[in-house]
Amino acid sequence: MMEGKDELILINIFIEKSIFKYKKDQLLYETPFHARQLNDKRAIINAIRQISPKERITNFRVGDKLSDKLTIPSDLKSKIEKVSKICTLPELEILIIINERMLSQFEKVKSKQKASDFCCMHVKGFSKSSTWYEAYFEKLTGVEIVALLKKYKKQRMKSHHKDQFCLTKLIKNNLLQ
Repeated sequence: MMEGKDELILINIFIEKSIFKYKKDQLLYETPFHARQLNDKRAIINAIRQISPKERITNFRVGDKLSDKLTIPSDLKSKIEKVSKICTLPELEILIIINERMLSQFEKVKSKQKASDFCCMHVKGFSKSSTWYEAYFEKLTGVEIVALLKKYKKQRMKSHHKDQFCLTKLIKNNLLQ
């Protein structure tokens, strides 16, 4: 469940580049969904209701602000085994900064400047738009994206809350070795 368009774009790129941990047939309706809450998408609720009583699902919430509690309708609680939060704040911009080899430069100003503002000033053509993010990450190979995510996890994971994961949680395990 992607909370924003940018997250949805990125996960679709992971799928397209065959680095996504899960096969399409393991996803509800074989696609990631854009929704902040389960109630936002009737299709998600209907798909979960159709799961056999013995099956359980994991809900991956991917978004930049995961502070609001996920509301799960009472009839679906027994079908949702776990909710995993994958935080992308300020991950998308930080990924760009790392890829552009500007992390040390950003570290010097991060207390005064948001990552997105830094990108506006220092990354040629940067635009905080879904179209720009899509074009930027699509031009990278799967290997480059995985390497970037590994660098991010090593250098920046401490910026996440204890109950949140970074995007590496959604990458095939064998690619993270």
